[in-house]
Amino acid sequence: MLLLNAKEVHALARPEELVPVMEEAARLYEAGDFVMPDRMGVPQGENTYLYMPCFTPSVHGTKFLALFPQNPGRGLARIQGMMLLGDPETGRTVGLLDGGALTACRTGAVGAVGFLPTTPPQASTLALIGAGVQGFHQCLFAARVRPIRTVFVYDPRPDAAAALCRRLEEELGLEAVAC
Repeated sequence: MLLLNAKEVHALARPEELVPVMEEAARLYEAGDFVMPDRMGVPQGENTYLYMPCFTPSVHGTKFLALFPQNPGRGLARIQGMMLLGDPETGRTVGLLDGGALTACRTGAVGAVGFLPTTPPQASTLALIGAGVQGFHQCLFAARVRPIRTVFVYDPRPDAAAALCRRLEEELGLEAVAC
């Protein structure tokens, strides 16, 4: 069985490979070639567990999330999760992946898919609203499909905007401006 932690998911999730995969996922969605029951939520006091299965002819997957609103005070992400992948012929578990990392990469790739038809090929400036968990990956993937050089970041928490700007500059070499 394949086991991937967050560091491994991020190392393997190459934007140039994931963007076409998300385009194919959109085609599968349009064709209705999947089974995806409504998300099930189970409250446990102030916490909530979410179960999100989705099945295609080639893979069965279920995302499990735990939403713990007190986690930020503990130095942990509010949402914890994992993705369980199964063989559709045998039901055997074939993979377990870190859900937070997978969601960040998937969301960045979906954003890039939307970015392609809505921006000119020479687009070099990006505005980002929200410096939360997804913000970095939105910029990372946008910068892989367009020649982005400058990012303007707005967040109601100025410290979060400034921190994301530093990360974008250090890790991606982008000029980043907190707004």
